[in-house]
Amino acid sequence: FDYNLSGEYSGASILDISAYFKLSDDYVLRGSFMNASYYPSLVSMYYRSSYENFNWKNDFSRINATRLSVSFESPKILDARLDFTTIDNYVYYDSLRIPRQYGERIDVLALTLHRDLRYKAFGWDNTFTYQNVSSGSSVMPLPEVMLRSTLYAHFPMFKRAMTLRPTLTLKYYSAFKA
Repeated sequence: FDYNLSGEYSGASILDISAYFKLSDDYVLRGSFMNASYYPSLVSMYYRSSYENFNWKNDFSRINATRLSVSFESPKILDARLDFTTIDNYVYYDSLRIPRQYGERIDVLALTLHRDLRYKAFGWDNTFTYQNVSSGSSVMPLPEVMLRSTLYAHFPMFKRAMTLRPTLTLKYYSAFKA
């Protein structure tokens, strides 16, 4: 639990609770809940520049975010995590690079699957993420699908004082307007 007691933007708080249940030596089920209430960054609140159009002083409301997360971890099968996040009063930068506050709620659902396969000094690390922004996708554009695959080797050197780890990483993001 974190709570900001002083200053002009006092009262920012973060509550993060998590628990896990060990199903066996190889399987763990985790759950977490996070609730945060905080002010946007000072750059989005105040900015002064010699360029007249890039000066602003905003009076934004607090951002309120809640995340519920459930995960299953297994070194033999895969790791899976399901996150549901809601954000109220989200601050974003519009197409003119001016900060704005979105007055509606944004809902984000994310499913992440991860598996790291290893054989002796070689490994293949894979992550698949599916995201869905059900409301507010115009202000929070996220790719619907993200894939990351890394081939690597792990070579300890100089009596394990240094490790050489050459990697090749491939990334894919589905089309989105960044």
